[in-house]
Amino acid sequence: MSKAHTEKPFEDVIESTLLNSGWRKGSSSHYNRDLGFDTGEMFP
Repeated sequence: MSKAHTEKPFEDVIESTLLNSGWRKGSSSHYNRDLGFDTGEMFP
C-alpha cells in the first residue's frame, strides 16, 4: 500500500487544511475524555 493512503498522511492533510483556514492547534493534554471537549479552550 502506498504511504499516501495510510492514516498519518491523511490526518496531516486534514490538520494542515484546518490550520490554514484559521483553526488553532490545541493540546491533547487539555482534552477531557469524560467531558468530551478541550478544557483548555473552554476554560482558558
